[in-house]
Amino acid sequence: MANPSQIVKDVNLMGCIVSAVPITGSNRGVRGVWIDYSADATLTAGSGTITSYVINKARYMITDRALFLKFDFTLTNAGTAGNNLGLSLPIIDGISLESLSNMNGMGVAREDANSGLLCQAEVYTPGNNVAIRDYNGNFRGSNGDRFIGDVTVKLV
Repeated sequence: MANPSQIVKDVNLMGCIVSAVPITGSNRGVRGVWIDYSADATLTAGSGTITSYVINKARYMITDRALFLKFDFTLTNAGTAGNNLGLSLPIIDGISLESLSNMNGMGVAREDANSGLLCQAEVYTPGNNVAIRDYNGNFRGSNGDRFIGDVTVKLV
């Protein structure tokens, strides 16, 4: 059995290998404590490529039944990004998502620099990311946009 303080690098869920973000630091597996993972978080596009971005803050807290995630990032140059913006989720050994379906993790985000647009933030398959889109399911993101939000993910 794995040590609960170790980080899962890859998770095999129903035959699908999902890469996880490595988390470092002494509090990484502690429940009820906010942990910063800004340095390890990544941002990807559902299609195309993001030219540049800055993770201003990404942190999480684990309880017995949920993972809470708060994020703040700036899309410096959107490049050819489309479909959604995908922010990586931390995964800690001993904590697994109940399933990687869009019904498992939901939250909200707001574009705070330009439009003030309210967006949905959902855990989706595959990729172990939080997908950020507007409430009509469309991609929103242009140069200089800053997204701030939070998501709750149910844990097994």
